[in-house]
Amino acid sequence: MMVEMVPVRRLGTRASARIPVELDAQFQTPAGAVRTTVVNLCRVGACMPLPFYIATGDEGLLIVEGVVVPSRVVWKRAGLCGLSFYRPLLPECFQAIRDAAALEPAHKPPKHIWGTSGARWP
Repeated sequence: MMVEMVPVRRLGTRASARIPVELDAQFQTPAGAVRTTVVNLCRVGACMPLPFYIATGDEGLLIVEGVVVPSRVVWKRAGLCGLSFYRPLLPECFQAIRDAAALEPAHKPPKHIWGTSGARWP
């Protein structure tokens, strides 16, 4: 039996408040994987820079701190993308990611910055 996954329904512009983080992550799509840095996170979504060829509506897996989250790109602007998770993170998973973010050095630059050409800058 195939189950259709539907993104978490939002109330207003956001379903819940996001916390600022700087965590290395990966976004995997059928076209391949992209390294990125999650800049804010909540139980139902995240924000991060993604390259130009990933579009609104694209689906993929966000992998952060060993947690794999099926998600969809719901908005893109100014080099950032908003992801909506198909199911909210379990409180234990969310707390583990928050704890990992607290251990990371504050304000470190992202490891990968993408330009409009899709090429990685040094």
